[in-house]
Amino acid sequence: MQLIDHHTAPAPTPAAAALFAGEGEMRARCRAMDWAATPLGPVESWPAALRWTVRTAMDSPFPINLWCEPELVLIYNDGYRHVLGDKHPGSLGRRGTEVWREIWPEIAPMFEQIRGGGPPIYADDAPFVIERAGAENNAAAPGEPNAWFTFALSPVRDDQGGIVAYLNVVSETTARIMAERQLQAERGRLAEIFERAPAFIATLRGPDHVFETANPLYKQLVGHRDVIGKPVREALPEVVEQGFIGLLDGVYQTGEAFVGTEANILLQSTPDAQPVEHILNFTYQPITETNGSISGIFVHAVDVSEQVRARRRVERLEERLRLALESADIGTWDFEPRSGRLIWDERARRILGLPPHAPLDYGVFLERLHPDDRDRANAAVQAALDPAGTGTYETDYRVETETQGTRWIRASGKAFFDAEGTEAVRFAGTVIDVTERTVAEAEREKLLREAQTQRARLSQIFTEAPAVMALYTGRDHVVSLVNPTWEKTVGKPGALGRPFREVFPEFAGTGLFEALDHTYDTGEPFVDPEVNVPLERWGVLEDTWWNLVWRPLESDDPDRRDILVHAVEVTTQVRARREVEQKAEELARLARALEVSNRELDQFAYVASHDLKAPLRGIANLSQWIEDDLADRFTEEAHQHMRLLRGRVHRMEALIDGILQYSRAGRTHEAPERIDTAALLDEVADLIAPPEGTRIVAHPGMPVVYTERTPLQQVFMNLVSNAVKYGGPGVQVDVSAERDEDGHHFVVRDNGPGIAPEYHERIFAIFQTLAARDKVEGTGIGLSIVKKMVESRGGRVWLESAPGQGAAFHFLWPAQPAEETGEG
Repeated sequence: MQLIDHHTAPAPTPAAAALFAGEGEMRARCRAMDWAATPLGPVESWPAALRWTVRTAMDSPFPINLWCEPELVLIYNDGYRHVLGDKHPGSLGRRGTEVWREIWPEIAPMFEQIRGGGPPIYADDAPFVIERAGAENNAAAPGEPNAWFTFALSPVRDDQGGIVAYLNVVSETTARIMAERQLQAERGRLAEIFERAPAFIATLRGPDHVFETANPLYKQLVGHRDVIGKPVREALPEVVEQGFIGLLDGVYQTGEAFVGTEANILLQSTPDAQPVEHILNFTYQPITETNGSISGIFVHAVDVSEQVRARRRVERLEERLRLALESADIGTWDFEPRSGRLIWDERARRILGLPPHAPLDYGVFLERLHPDDRDRANAAVQAALDPAGTGTYETDYRVETETQGTRWIRASGKAFFDAEGTEAVRFAGTVIDVTERTVAEAEREKLLREAQTQRARLSQIFTEAPAVMALYTGRDHVVSLVNPTWEKTVGKPGALGRPFREVFPEFAGTGLFEALDHTYDTGEPFVDPEVNVPLERWGVLEDTWWNLVWRPLESDDPDRRDILVHAVEVTTQVRARREVEQKAEELARLARALEVSNRELDQFAYVASHDLKAPLRGIANLSQWIEDDLADRFTEEAHQHMRLLRGRVHRMEALIDGILQYSRAGRTHEAPERIDTAALLDEVADLIAPPEGTRIVAHPGMPVVYTERTPLQQVFMNLVSNAVKYGGPGVQVDVSAERDEDGHHFVVRDNGPGIAPEYHERIFAIFQTLAARDKVEGTGIGLSIVKKMVESRGGRVWLESAPGQGAAFHFLWPAQPAEETGEG
């Protein structure tokens, strides 16, 4: 870069060349300057003190300017160029009163003070309004200071004490002043956010965790107690035993943040009040100083009590639904289209005729269907999995079972899609055997399917999101600040710097634009725990619900008011609540219908038992009277016929009692209690009174279970009595048990003749016996009662046997909740 036009500038005089010898722009310009044409005159005429000072200034890297008498002509070094800005280089050799005419009225008294014998001038961060390119941007308002300087002004005297110049050493502090003002404004803004934030915020200092600050919501949380300046254990003594002091100590000592989710905490509103439970999501963040040391902890918490309690209510309702499904004998299934994984619960396998541990996939499911129903059922599944459809699934089809033949099954379900709505990721539902009702309900099912096609589409349930925070600035509500959760949850890339209406065009017509304008204009907060809005995030339009708070922040500038946003998405909770309400209504209806059906069944069973057994008793009594009256005329064959007749009567009475027991099995319940199964088996052996030579052995390790006594006793009674009855003379019955993850696994094993595999399923059906009733007395109901009792309690029963190898009856009796926890 050429600094001096050497073609037009005169050659420097020897004095000028010597005085301004060396490198640097200002030395070069001073050498090229025609000083004789200035009020200072040629360099040779300058006083020695002036020349010495000029040389010193040129050697200094610090900004220095000389105001040279008699007309205050300016000579400055390279460092001073930045002070002049665009006034350079035209200021060299000119009168300072002209160069700095805009501030001369302010600085002229300083020169007069020194001329008058007063002390030199020194000023820190002195404000000025200067005319310099770019300086106007630094002013808060027109006419306000736009530059700040720390400077000294002192005289340069000759040997006689006369002032030949004024030495002006300058340091511009404009950048620091502007930075400090910006920092102060930012601190004020952060303080406002701290005070207004819709979360519990506090700062703790030192190893004793002394409260330094706490925002209004935090003070409200702790009952407006005076906590500032006090350690946590003194300010909130009730938290000491709850483990929070240890968490704070760990964060302070390790410097690692701690995040607590759904933490229970008991807090007192006043020192004498009873503690109130809160459920909080909170963060302990260490405060790190510039030297890396930990000086305190930043506390941030959000009260999620209502959301957590609502979710727990949903979980309890889901448990009630599970019990209702078991009671109503409804099976459930779950299919993952991406992996092909298909899960049926035990009831679904039984209803669809699939053994408990048989392999299962979608192909196996289709194979079990009636050939005439496969295409229709598969089409219904594919329609539910189609993103263009509703995702709902409800159909009837027939299945072929080995033991019950063709059965009609009603299946219903729902497909769930990914976030883009382009692919089904889960397909779940229920099955129920409706064989007996299919014909009667054909017309009703037709109307139900037609109604379901018109039902409004359900929105996809998204995972629960944490709180969203943002700042909307100005009358256009420009998105000026968002937290990471906002970016992850709202799904609006590039939102910063854009107006609210532009970022959320889908809110048009919802009233939110008008509500936000009202909040801005009036300064009144907007609070709605359940705002329903369509939200387009990542290009997908969704129907969402939010716990939304808009709180305006105070501002000196009415055109730049900020609105603080705090929102928690409650879409999942709202949808879950509505679904639970529908399920609760349906369960209530089913329960009422079941209660009526049970009452009718009990009445029928009682009447049938009474009416059928009365004539049987008459026949038995009459046969005995006839035999007694004609005893001397009866032959032995006649006596045998009469005994056979009474045996048939007693068998019919036992059959009626068995049918009555079977009808009540699984429908009646009694209070559970702790039962020693070894002692229970002793009672069963006494009741059975086995013939001599028969052994009933309870193996060591028989458990103590928490359950209903009568059902378990009936199961053991039927299994052990069958083993004694059919095992033959000298049979040994061994009873053992072991615990597995599903409950108690009992085995009743005998060394009798055994049962062929083709009869293993048949013997559990009602009225089924393998031996002639004249040979072995039996009703064929006992094992069907065992199966019904075990399965009604959530267990299962099965047989392992072969001819000549005895029989082993296994049954799984589920553990009760009180038994799992050790209660009772």
